[in-house]
Amino acid sequence: MTDIICNYTFEDINEQETGYFMLDSTVSLSQLSKFVTKNFCPGETVSLYIDGNLLSATKDLRKAIKGKDSIELVIHLDKPDLSNEEEEDITFGPATRSVLEKIGIEYSGISNAKELLNSLPGPFGNMIKKKLAFCIDKPSVAENHTRQIAKWFGVSGDTLWSEAQELLNQFSSVDDVYGEKVKTEKSKPIEKEKDTIAHPAQCDNCSTLIRGIRYKCVYCPDYDLCEGCEAVNCNVQFHPDS
Repeated sequence: MTDIICNYTFEDINEQETGYFMLDSTVSLSQLSKFVTKNFCPGETVSLYIDGNLLSATKDLRKAIKGKDSIELVIHLDKPDLSNEEEEDITFGPATRSVLEKIGIEYSGISNAKELLNSLPGPFGNMIKKKLAFCIDKPSVAENHTRQIAKWFGVSGDTLWSEAQELLNQFSSVDDVYGEKVKTEKSKPIEKEKDTIAHPAQCDNCSTLIRGIRYKCVYCPDYDLCEGCEAVNCNVQFHPDS
């Protein structure tokens, strides 16, 4: 068993340290790595180089020190690559992305819930805004709708509701939903009443009391849908036309 003089250079982002230690010629790469991290950078990960060559296995170390009395070891502190994490779209959770993809809504490049809402096409977007404005201060209603949507699209209700709450928190008021101050002139009392009218019927899909427009099937004797379910039925049909 022979000891080798190991002259080392420890490279960190902000500093460089040099020195030496005695290296057992029979040491394995794993043992050397543990020794280095324990004494120079506890808890970190390092890459080791001898003569500019990366040591990937014990055989590389054996080859590099064979027949030598001293070696030049470079210890490079590895830093985690955060580039992929920064590029990953974390705006919408997996359940939300699954629903959006099944409906055919493009969400790449959208950074928040308000941008997504404004990107929805005409009538569909207006209907979603009405539903969102109605649920903004009614968490129990919002949860009911969210869990029903989860059933339609085969995703976890708990996961989708958890993600939906984070998105809903981006809207502090009805004004946020519409992107401007909602007009409340006395000249429009009929329109306000129309939005809140309740029908003596439940939606046959989500089982909630129907408010606003009530959709009736022309073929079935007793089948009604609320605005939200009818909009989804147009994209992902769950009730046949005949």
